[in-house]
Amino acid sequence: MTGLRIDIHVHLGGFGTDGSGISASPRFRRSIAMRAILHGLRLKAHEWEHVDRIYVERLASLVRASTSIDRAVVLAMDGRWREGSIDRDRSPLVVPNDWARDAARAHPELLYGASVNPLRADALDELDRVKAEGAVLIKWLPNVQGFDPADPRCMPFYRKLAALRLPLLCHVGAEFTLPGGAHGLGDPMRLRGALDQGVTVIVAHCGTLACCLMEDGERVTGREALARLMARHENLWADLSAMTSFLRGWALRAVLDDERVTSRLIDASDFPVPPIPFTQLGRAAVRDIWQAWRNKNLFDQDRALKVAAGMPDDMTRRAAGVLGLAGSGGAS
Repeated sequence: MTGLRIDIHVHLGGFGTDGSGISASPRFRRSIAMRAILHGLRLKAHEWEHVDRIYVERLASLVRASTSIDRAVVLAMDGRWREGSIDRDRSPLVVPNDWARDAARAHPELLYGASVNPLRADALDELDRVKAEGAVLIKWLPNVQGFDPADPRCMPFYRKLAALRLPLLCHVGAEFTLPGGAHGLGDPMRLRGALDQGVTVIVAHCGTLACCLMEDGERVTGREALARLMARHENLWADLSAMTSFLRGWALRAVLDDERVTSRLIDASDFPVPPIPFTQLGRAAVRDIWQAWRNKNLFDQDRALKVAAGMPDDMTRRAAGVLGLAGSGGAS
């Protein structure tokens, strides 16, 4: 089998060094998540003043060294917007589109994932700009970015996404890594407007950690809502990001065994969220879990755990087709 193996869900981060324009709130800087990110970078004292650049360089190095992926989509993170500008006081993390674009331009193993809040005044113009500059998708985290995907004001945004053929990668479920999120905005049912407009939607995390209210008033899990939505919409996909993490790893086996969704699953990591090998106990052989844990490349460790749990090879190669990059070549 040939084709690029692309991880579509890889985060950038930092503190605003090197002219990156990144900002992190004091609360997020103090969080366990941020400490884990910095621990993974293994920074030396003299490297702190260039942490944002070093993050990109070490991320690119991990992708190059990986035996399981060929490319990674590095994600920008738009903030909350108020009165025509980013509300940085209420945005725990902002990663500008230009920083993600420049990271991809500097490192051929990285692809540009933009982020545009649909309620910003220049949202449609920004979509045109990022598409022209090479963005392969748009990333949303509505819980933290402070908007409802079901808001009628999002409809022009959806029509523009469909016209530009830009896929939408949207966080689904509760959000615990970034503080201040409204969990209810992670309901996959709120994405029906985008699906009806023909947008290619990729639901992150397979609908886990979500509780959804269906049209008839029935309350179901996010995973069940995802399966029902997929039956109606051929333009709906789901990624396996964070599906080996502490909070979501328990659900991986159920997702892989659900025949209603397996043909639409795309592998992804949620880097730098670390894989937790023991989450696959009872599904994967202990020796395979041990071998995965010994692999120090987080991309390879994540995939080894998923393969041990039963993930087929084609899930690592679907992203290229969904992103319209299927003709780009790659490893065989």
